[in-house]
Amino acid sequence: MIDGQVVIYSNPEDLGRFGPCCRVEWRPPRGYVKLNGVSSTLRFSNEVFSNAFKAIATVP
Repeated sequence: MIDGQVVIYSNPEDLGRFGPCCRVEWRPPRGYVKLNGVSSTLRFSNEVFSNAFKAIATVP
């Protein structure tokens, strides 16, 4: 389960500068940072990214 949103996207500026690439961003649930603080949010983001990449890796 992933709380919040994991967003995968690219933009034309990145493609021009870096070639084929994408950005991966985690947007925490509303109020999460205010309630738990920045350091807790960063630690939690590691778990979220790990789960997201595992899910992406299993897609055929």
